[in-house]
Amino acid sequence: MDNKQLTLLTIDDEDLLRRTIKAYFEDIGFDILEAGNGRLGLEMFRKYHPDIVLVDLRMPEMDGRDVIRSLAGEAPEIPVVVVSGTGVLEDAVEAIRDGAWDYVTKPVHDMLALEHVVNRVLERARLLAENRNYQQRLEELVEDRTREIARLATALEQSAEEVIITDNEGIIEYVNPAFEKTMGYSRPEIIGSPLLIKKNGTQDTELTKKLWDTAKQGLVWRGRLESKTSQGKVIQEEATVSPIVDSGSSIVGYVCIKRDVTRQLELEAMLRHTQKMEAIGTLAGGIAHDFNNILSGIYGFTEIAMFDMEQKTPAYDNLLEVIKAADRARQLIQQILTFSRQREFKTKPIHNKYIAKEVVKLLKASLPDSIIIKENIRSESLVMGDPSQLHQVIMNLCTNAGHVMEKDGGTLTISLDDVRLDKDFTGGIPDAEPGNYQRLTVSDTGCGMDNEVLGHIFEPFFTTKEEGEGTGLGLSVVHGIIKKLKGFILVDSVPGQGTDFQVYLPVTEEIEDEKKVNKPVTAGSGSEKILFVDDEEIVVMVVKEMLGISGYRVDAVTDSREALKLFSSDPDSFDLVITDFSMPRLSGPELIKKIKKIRPDIPIILCTGFQGKIVEVECRDLDVIETITKPLIMQEFIAQIREILDRVAENKQHA
Repeated sequence: MDNKQLTLLTIDDEDLLRRTIKAYFEDIGFDILEAGNGRLGLEMFRKYHPDIVLVDLRMPEMDGRDVIRSLAGEAPEIPVVVVSGTGVLEDAVEAIRDGAWDYVTKPVHDMLALEHVVNRVLERARLLAENRNYQQRLEELVEDRTREIARLATALEQSAEEVIITDNEGIIEYVNPAFEKTMGYSRPEIIGSPLLIKKNGTQDTELTKKLWDTAKQGLVWRGRLESKTSQGKVIQEEATVSPIVDSGSSIVGYVCIKRDVTRQLELEAMLRHTQKMEAIGTLAGGIAHDFNNILSGIYGFTEIAMFDMEQKTPAYDNLLEVIKAADRARQLIQQILTFSRQREFKTKPIHNKYIAKEVVKLLKASLPDSIIIKENIRSESLVMGDPSQLHQVIMNLCTNAGHVMEKDGGTLTISLDDVRLDKDFTGGIPDAEPGNYQRLTVSDTGCGMDNEVLGHIFEPFFTTKEEGEGTGLGLSVVHGIIKKLKGFILVDSVPGQGTDFQVYLPVTEEIEDEKKVNKPVTAGSGSEKILFVDDEEIVVMVVKEMLGISGYRVDAVTDSREALKLFSSDPDSFDLVITDFSMPRLSGPELIKKIKKIRPDIPIILCTGFQGKIVEVECRDLDVIETITKPLIMQEFIAQIREILDRVAENKQHA
């Protein structure tokens, strides 16, 4: 986006943040205005009319939400971005409801990410302005057409908008081809019928009265209608109803201009959903960071307690259960990050049968007793995938099947078997190759689908459910996941007889990763000197003790500035530096850069609570030998340290 001559107003009581934003955005061409509280911010907005506003939520004199509400009332077309450090999901949601366009959490580690948000909302504002201008031009055109309807008959016939002309009693006299195409009625079918105002497929008496009261007063009515096509589909339309006045100022009829905005509303809903998901993702990242620190303590102190403990005792077995519980907590955090899109999916060999059986258990607990669940899960093959994704695929297909049978009951059948497909079978399927496949079949005895519906089921936002019961995204997501895993889906459905979904995934020859249970550490792993830095005291305590047990000499501190002093005092005495990413006053990346200036060859490990986009950007140019994601599982952690130190020593010998 061209940022020249654009004005940005930042409202924040943090002087340092305002200066940082000013320096960065002035460099890329913005004019910058600053205000230290909400009241001053509103005064500057009203005086200078900036193009975009960045506002904090917690400020003296007037808080950010009051500012947002004021700006939304005075200039809703001006984008407002919240830059706040509260980290509370409800704050983000309420700010969006008040009128904020986006939400960025403090501290802002990456101004490039903030620039991306600013450009995105400015582009959205530009598109919305263009849309308003378009609607305004269209309304002006409608008023012209009411005065010159005879001379503009050809234009009406070619109009992309629906045009309906009625007499002064509201009886339809003319409809254009766009109306016939959108609504599915031919002119002979509709001419002579009254213009009805629909809502949810039924006549809305209150809306009809308001519309006609406005039009009969000689005024133009504008609003949104729900129209029902000849096929029974309810669509959302923007409408304008204008009176047609003759030379004697008498109303002789009305002209109604309609435009189908169903798709537009769906995209707006998707945008709002995306904004909410981004806010949830930001919160999930913070939760992951803190919870992974706690898990590091749980793992570490449990393993320390198991050190030199006699195995096959009740106490030892109990501690093993603690480790298993910590593993489940770790997986839960990964699922939260996956849901909020903070974690990339990584495929691995998976026994899909265990996921299918888990889904069956969930379904038996959630579906009504009128639906009989049958399972025939026989495949022992491995497929490449992500457990969360495959669970989503099976659950979505089964949930859809259960929904169509919810009213009248029926049978839901889930099968998993192995098949070998030849060229004759795969020949007509795009990107499908002959070979061994695992076939997941989800069958129901519901109402089925006709060919027209079958042609649209994988399209985003397409749904046959009632309003409020579905978004139409489920099957499109399923289709995307299966395609990404190099599989395909076949659907067989007969109206009144039910539907079969068949998902084919290529069988892999790779071996499934063995699930490992941590064993107690043993002494004597090494003797090198290590500097460990983390602002969480519990992490420092457990790492220091565990590395000490393993034979290492450790300086472990919670203050990154103290760590820099320790290193600066005798840099050659250290063999390895391990630092956390997110720390107050001096962050992990900043500490690494300062240490590297003192001793460029020192190997450094960077630890992080979650691998989000901001972390990836900041770590991109750091000279670290390894990046480790928390929680720190001590056996794995110590093994990694030993491997790195051995690798460094070997490289020095060959240098």
